[in-house]
This record gives sequence, C-alpha cells and structure tokens, in this order.
Amino acid sequence: MKKLLLIVGLVLGLVSVSQAQLQRHVVQSFINATSITVSNGLSVTNLQSLLTQGSVGPGTNIWGITFTNYSGVAVMVTNNAAVTNTIFTYENYNLLGAAHLWENATHVVQALANSTNGPTYNSVMIKLIGQSGANAAVNFTFVPLPDGTNEVTASGDTWVVGVTANTTTPVCIFTNIPARFIGCAKLRLRSVLNTDTDATSKVDILSCGLVGFPPVNQ
Repeated sequence: MKKLLLIVGLVLGLVSVSQAQLQRHVVQSFINATSITVSNGLSVTNLQSLLTQGSVGPGTNIWGITFTNYSGVAVMVTNNAAVTNTIFTYENYNLLGAAHLWENATHVVQALANSTNGPTYNSVMIKLIGQSGANAAVNFTFVPLPDGTNEVTASGDTWVVGVTANTTTPVCIFTNIPARFIGCAKLRLRSVLNTDTDATSKVDILSCGLVGFPPVNQ
C-alpha cells in the first residue's frame, strides 16, 4: 500500500511539474533597444523587410533617429560615410525584429474570449509615452513570415496596430494577433510610424513584444 501511495505521489508530482512547465510565460521583443523615439519625420523600418530592401540588399536607418541602447545610453543614427573616428553610427543597426509564433501543448490554437481578431494563442503588447504635443496614433505595422524567412508580399496580409500616446503617463495595450496568421512561423515588426505632425509630437516606444504561454518544447 505504501509503495502504491509513493507511486501515485510521484506521478502527481510529475504531472504538476509538467503543467508548470507548460504555463511558463514568455516575452519576445520586437525592438532591439531599450526604447526608440519616433516622430513624423523619422519613422523606423525593419532593415530586413521588403519595405526597405533595394536591389543591393538591406536598407539603412534614417539619419537622426534616436534610441536608448541596452547599456542605457541615448544614441543617434548618423551617416557612416560622413563620420570619422566613430565606431558605432547605427546606420545599419536593425532596430526592429521578428518573433516566433507558437501554439498550445496539444498543437491547437487557443481561442481567447472577446477576441476581435478571431482565435489565437499569441498576443502583442505595446507600451509608449509621448511629449506634450503627441495626440495622434503611432502605427505599428506587422507582417507574417510563413516559413520563418520569407515575408509575404500581399498588402492585405499586413496588420496595423495604432496606439495613441499619453503625455503624462505611459500607455500600455495588448491585442491578439489575427487568426489568418495561424500556421506562420514568425511575425515581423515591419515599421513604426508616428502620424502626428506637431513639433512636440515625439513618442518613446518603451516596449513592443509578443507575449504568451508557449509549451516548454517551443
């Protein structure tokens, strides 16, 4: 009887550990910086995206874009050709990235209640704050990578999330990704565009990431 109870206890313990592993929370960032500042004249684009690539390969960042690097230092994108005695000009530094999509433990996409985008197991969280004149949407444009490498080209397959900043406290939102992206390997943040035209309309992107509870083997 004692052996039976011991076996039952071990089984329950393994089940508990397995469930705990399946419920781990993961955040995958779409931005390669601590924060990024966007204004009407200085939008940020993904250098690996078809939007920025030309016939000679990946594009470059717009000069004047500012961001805070992982060391907590505020830096500005400058012209590689015009700057001397400077190691880091960030003209070719990709500020935007992509995140792996996932499903649940039984390989079924989880349906979230009241989802305007349909059933999904992945959500995107965005956090930002604006200067005194920021009162228009900052548009985050996402595009799927079905095989994890190739970006879809149809305009209808992009997904735009608009967020309007507050000038005193950060705004934090989350939304479920569209159900039509089910089966795609990755989601890429293609661009961030501040639609405001005011001189004091700059917005700091504090966070932008894919959040959820993937299985332990994903």
